[in-house]
Amino acid sequence: TRRYGTVSSILYLQTSHIIHSFNVDVLSNAVGFTLLSTIDKLVEIAMEGDGVSHLKVAENLVKSGDIRLRSSQFKDAMQSYNRALEIRLEQLGDKHPDTAESYKAVGNVFYKEANFESAEEMYQKALEIDLEAQPDNHLLLSDRYSDMANVLTVQCKLDEAIKMSKQSLARRLHIHGREDHSEIASEYVGIGVLLVKRNRLDDALQMFDRVIEVCNRLGPGGDNRKSLAAALGSQALIRQEQGDLEAATE
Repeated sequence: TRRYGTVSSILYLQTSHIIHSFNVDVLSNAVGFTLLSTIDKLVEIAMEGDGVSHLKVAENLVKSGDIRLRSSQFKDAMQSYNRALEIRLEQLGDKHPDTAESYKAVGNVFYKEANFESAEEMYQKALEIDLEAQPDNHLLLSDRYSDMANVLTVQCKLDEAIKMSKQSLARRLHIHGREDHSEIASEYVGIGVLLVKRNRLDDALQMFDRVIEVCNRLGPGGDNRKSLAAALGSQALIRQEQGDLEAATE
């Protein structure tokens, strides 16, 4: 027999809605752990009660995993994310955007644990699903390519990382419809840094030139200022490395 009935299930749904209004990233540790205890109880209610979709359980498991990941409880975060992934695979299949999000979450834990090969596998699965499920102009695709670029970079797979970064850039250019945007400048910086790591210094200089051009057109601003400073500093270091001391000190 089930220990929880319809009333508890309704309570679950109402409280679950409140929980999902919280931004995990800004919670204090004390509030986060209190919320975590509530989520765990709600998951127990939902799994044993009537009238609650297991997809709602998956949502709360993801929230639980987010809190645990932020607190460096990697084993517990992985358990929560994997349970959510199992539910979504069973309920939604392996081609749904929510399933892709669960693969990314599992990948994030692997990344934090420095298990980069496994993180790459999870990020690749998320990317493949969203390439089929999302429109070409969806910002999420740019984020998926960025995840791939990051995990490839830490594995020194620089040529592949550059390709992924360029795919991310192409998506953002398509979305914004113009080059003059702070996100585009930031993408250029990232590609420039990868080109430096690959020792393609002339290509990197050209990329940083594009950053400077975009930032100059955009004018002063927080993100623009950071990208401009990164580009100017990187150019100076490259020219110093190339022996062009006059250009490096301009």
